Amino acid sequence: MSATPGYRRKPIWIYIVAVLFVLTPFIHMMGTLRGAGEPEWYSPGVWWVWAQHLDPAPAVISFMLCLTGLAILAVRSWTWWLGMCMLAALCLYNIVLIRNTFADDLFTQMLATGGSILLLVMLYFSEFKRPFLNQRLRWWETEPRFRVSLPVKIQTENPEIRIAAQLVDISKSGVYLEPTSGTSTLELPPNIVIEVNSELRLPCHFSRATDHGGSAYQITKITRHQARYLRRWIALLAKDPDRLVR
Repeated sequence: MSATPGYRRKPIWIYIVAVLFVLTPFIHMMGTLRGAGEPEWYSPGVWWVWAQHLDPAPAVISFMLCLTGLAILAVRSWTWWLGMCMLAALCLYNIVLIRNTFADDLFTQMLATGGSILLLVMLYFSEFKRPFLNQRLRWWETEPRFRVSLPVKIQTENPEIRIAAQLVDISKSGVYLEPTSGTSTLELPPNIVIEVNSELRLPCHFSRATDHGGSAYQITKITRHQARYLRRWIALLAKDPDRLVR
């Protein structure tokens, strides 16, 4: 099975970006208070008084930035687009604010505006977005897979037909099958039953094909006895670190 680069744990930079989203309104608030000459610019009590007098636009942007920071931790495609939209809104707000504040200072205006746009572009084209948009890379959410090399029989909707295949790896939620030696591709229907032995028969539904002519299947409903047998088998495989696929 061709390996897809992914992450066994949630990347640390996802937490860093999420924290930056949450902290941005507070950093901006403290900077504004300090610039206005407030001696206790670091005090949450002063923040609260100042926040009550915010205009609607910065108040909404500040709230949405904090909400986006928390949502980013879910690592879903919609949280990615939410983050991009909030950064774009923040860039536009900064442009308007800078134009009103530094109308006579072209260099400062261009520098701050360019910095806001650069941050948006860097995040959009960086590694940051990959696990958000490709769920296969979010391996920390899936069961670990273990290598096996076991000939199995595949039962289709026609109980009289048995197809030989090679079980290459298995997890608690899915399997990967490849053709037996002498065949180049494995042509199977969407719904099959994998006969591992007399005690373990796994009903499966097709998930995806691979470049090596194999197929990945998701295990569907099995009996309690089969589930216990599968868990014991997985536990034995887990004792051998060389069997871990990811």
